Formats: sequence, C-alpha cells, structure tokens
Amino acid sequence: MKKTNLLIPVLALSLFGWGCSKTTSVKEDASSPAVIDIDDLIGGNNGGGTTPVAGENAATLVTTYAQMNAYVAMRPLNNPTNIKVTVDLQKDSRDRYYGAVMISYMDNGSEYRGVFQSGNAENYGIKYANGNKMYEHDYNYWWMDHNAPVFSGYFQDQWGGLVLVIDRVTTQGNNDGMGKTVLSGSVWYRNFPTVQSTQSPYRKCWFISLGPFDCRSTSVTSKNAIYPADTYTKLGTFTGLSKSATFKTSAY
Repeated sequence: MKKTNLLIPVLALSLFGWGCSKTTSVKEDASSPAVIDIDDLIGGNNGGGTTPVAGENAATLVTTYAQMNAYVAMRPLNNPTNIKVTVDLQKDSRDRYYGAVMISYMDNGSEYRGVFQSGNAENYGIKYANGNKMYEHDYNYWWMDHNAPVFSGYFQDQWGGLVLVIDRVTTQGNNDGMGKTVLSGSVWYRNFPTVQSTQSPYRKCWFISLGPFDCRSTSVTSKNAIYPADTYTKLGTFTGLSKSATFKTSAY
C-alpha cells in the first residue's frame, strides 16, 4: 500500500526477522488464556449442521468508503461494491488454525482480491531470530472471554498484516445441538509502509520486532483483549459465516 517513503537501513534485520534482543522465540504470555477446542465446546466436529455448502465461508463486510480507501491505499477507489470477507481455515492437532482470509470487492467493473495467509509450516531456524521452533499459525486460536468463546489470528499478504476476530458464536434452529452455527466478528488491517528494504522470506510479520514489516499486536499475541486496536485499524464487521465452512476439522 502507498505510504510515506522511508529510507531505513535495516535490510538484514527485515530479511531475517531479527529483533533487538537475542531471543529465540516469541510465545504468548504465561497469563494468556488457555486454548480451547471450539468443536468440543459447541458440540460436533463441525459445530452442528451438515457438510459445508459452497459459499457459506463468505460474508458481506460492512465498511465505509473511507475505510476501504485507507485499506487499499495503492490506488483511489471509485465506488467499491460487493465487499466480502472469505475465511478458509483448518485446525491442527493443537487446536490452532492455519489457512487464508480473503478481502474481495468490485470497483470500476473489475474484481479485486487480497489474500492473507498464515501457514502451518515451522519457522526456519535462524540464530537469534524471533519465533524459532514456532509455527506461523501459533497465535491463531479460540479462547474464553467472559464465559464466551472468541477467536483472533494473524494473516499476511505482501502489502501488510490482517487480523481476523470472531466475537460472537450463535447456533441457529434446533435446540439439540444440531442447528447451524454461525459466526460474527470483524477484520483489522495494518499496511506496510513503502520502503527499500526487503520482506523476510523466513518470517511472517508477527514474528518481526524491528523495522517496517513488524505487524505485531499485543492483543493477538497475548490474548489480553479481543480487538487489536493497539496497532491495527478496523476495516469492517461481518455476520453469518458458517462455522463448519470456515473453521474446519478436516478437508472437504
């Protein structure tokens, strides 16, 4: 995204994801809430309902022209329409989620898509770098806030970081646990500034603690708050995502 040009002599630090201190990992604080298995909590491997239906992992993203224009940044928008968020995540054996979140919209007769990813690969081992022995998606999990399940997770594309938040889980229809479970939440973004240094091929931005590609949020890393308002900007809200189509326990 277009930002004020910065000449920052931190190419090596940005490339390898080094921080200011000689730490070898970045982990959630000891006081972080416990990871929960959302499927056990709401019942059924897919949270009620049947096999996911195509399209149920997408929802309208409620936002404004000003918010979309700030998010896109690299070109002026005319009249963006059909703005959607699409979520496709997979659970690992530790109840963490990896996959992609896509923001799409129509403008001037063309469709634009931003695909933000968080993989299931272990970070490449680099001496003194942050995040060694951790997986890209280690911070993407459900926990309990005021007796309700919530989720936050990091994702990234070449232009910046994105945080997906789920703050409401609703079961529709039957009272026997077999009704459809739908999710509501919000999307937050943090654009990278325009710089001459190179992004690291070895680290996602939430493991970088120095330079223009640092996209960390204490709220997401430590789960001390639901929303990453400390370092991210809210893009919009959504309702009606299918739990079974977005937070999967197995491939379909």
